[in-house]
Amino acid sequence: MACPGRSRHGTFAFRLCLSLAGLSFSIAIGACGRSMVPLASSGTQSAAPSGAIQSTQTAGARLPFADQGGYMVVWAPADGSLPVREPAGTQGAVVDSLRREQRGIRLTGRTTKLGSSDWVEIVRPSGGTGWVNAWNLTPDVSAAEFCADGRVTDLIARLRAAVAAEDGQALTELISPRHGLVIRLDWWNPEVVYSRELVPQLFRSLGPVDWGTEKGSGASIQGPFSVVLLPALQAGLGEAGELRCNALASGETAQPPQWPGEYANLNFYSIYIPASPVARFSWRTWAVGFEYVDGVPFVTVLVLYRGEI
Repeated sequence: MACPGRSRHGTFAFRLCLSLAGLSFSIAIGACGRSMVPLASSGTQSAAPSGAIQSTQTAGARLPFADQGGYMVVWAPADGSLPVREPAGTQGAVVDSLRREQRGIRLTGRTTKLGSSDWVEIVRPSGGTGWVNAWNLTPDVSAAEFCADGRVTDLIARLRAAVAAEDGQALTELISPRHGLVIRLDWWNPEVVYSRELVPQLFRSLGPVDWGTEKGSGASIQGPFSVVLLPALQAGLGEAGELRCNALASGETAQPPQWPGEYANLNFYSIYIPASPVARFSWRTWAVGFEYVDGVPFVTVLVLYRGEI
């Protein structure tokens, strides 16, 4: 099934959205909207009928993440703001909005389940409370804390090793259990999303994927992960790459590279491979975005930057 992937402007284009569906070992190409992907959970909870609401309090509820500390917006909608609703759900009235750069968001501890989506009640910055989809929140970790976290550079080393060895299981251990692995071949192209459950098979996947278009020519970029993405990852994650925390290094280019606005609050490292002396546009940069789950950093975004020819 073709599913919408979000472009850097927040508009939707049809892209392959990969997730597990069903029971046993059956794998299907599944649910379309990113907000529809269920959050990972260590506990069990009965699924609510479509459209049904289950309201709970902190004492007896499975929160989609810990209710301690502040949170920040991720994957904001196209207009750059996240609506706050009352009551929960897309049919609730919009009572406020959060900027895509909004941080320090506090939870009240109440959660509501609507179908496969978790909603959490927040303390609105302007006063009062309201509900947002939990998919659009992640723990708030400052740039200073992130850049000083030695676990992150260790993750990058493990990412390099897993890609070099084409070890899907090792790669899976590094991927966010909440948002999975989000890849962009060139920063202007829409997302291709792999659920964490499918990452072990990633290096052996042969199914065609639409990665977007070449800048300028508009030519379509299509092919399996192993053919299109893997060579670029193995070349770009080499040990010779220059690491920069929360900064994009680049070579000569007609347009300065941008960290996509949907990930404005996500901390990242860029891994920069300079151009060769005889090919000034041959530089490559991979930006690796991270999120924290239960205080532990995980890889969740990979974005390729390269020079135009």
